[in-house]
Formats: sequence, structure tokens, C-alpha cells
Amino acid sequence: MKINKKYNSKGFTFLELLIAIFIIVVGILSISALASFTTKAGRLNKEMLIGAYLAQEGVEIMRGIRDNNFLNDRNFNHGFSTGTCGVDYSSISCVPENQNRFLAIDNTGRYSYSPGSSTNFRRVIEISSVTPTIEFTITVFGKDNRELISVKEILYNWYQP
Repeated sequence: MKINKKYNSKGFTFLELLIAIFIIVVGILSISALASFTTKAGRLNKEMLIGAYLAQEGVEIMRGIRDNNFLNDRNFNHGFSTGTCGVDYSSISCVPENQNRFLAIDNTGRYSYSPGSSTNFRRVIEISSVTPTIEFTITVFGKDNRELISVKEILYNWYQP
């Protein structure tokens, strides 16, 4: 006697279906986690780039104040004193500053202490010496008071009239 059992293998078993769903769910969750990480890293990179530009801007403003002293026949360190100070593009000297003050951005995209849209950025300039050179450190803080960058610079009295 011959028994011929034919199985219909045109469909999936329940176990195969569960495994396929598990693989798809793991793939979707991995892609979601990667997208979330990429978004967070992009925001942090943008914040760090702005912080680097704000530190560079602070150095340039301090150089501008020193050079303005040369142009006006003043001592190169006129307007500088040890301690914490704040500067922006309207500054003609480094004035003592409350280091907890946040920068604002105006409608032209310029950061300053003038009225404008408030930001999460603070720029702290700590002058450690004004003679024989002006030595200072600029530290930029971002969101949640996290230090983004710290730059140390030395300005020399290069002008000899």
C-alpha cells in the first residue's frame, strides 16, 4: 500500500512569519536609532561650529581694540585690565562684564549684547595679563552651560612709532 502525502508548501508557517516580523522590526528600530543619533550629532556639531566662530570673533575684536589704540596714539593696552570682560563689534574697549550674560543675534545674523533674539551662547573673556603683553582666554559656552571651546591668545605691542 502506497501512501502519498503531499504537503502544500505555497504559504509560510507561523514560525517563519514571526521571524520575518522580528527581522523587520529590528531593522526599523536600528534605522530609527541611527536617524536620532545623526540628528543629535548634527545639532551638537552646529553648536560647536558657532562656538568656534564666536571665539574667533572675540579674538578679532580684541585685536581690533588693540589696533584702534595704535591708530589713536594710545598705549597698546589702553582699555584692557585683568579680569573678566565682554566685547562685541560695537566695543571700543574691553569693559568689565557679568560673565553670565547671553549673546543675542540681530536680524543681520550678528551676535552681540545688543537687543535681538536671545541665544544659548555666552562668551567669557578672561584677561590674565596686560603688561608686557595682553594675554587672555576666550571661552564660549553653549546650551546647558556646556563649554564648547576655549582659546588662549597673546597680543603683542608690535607697533613702534
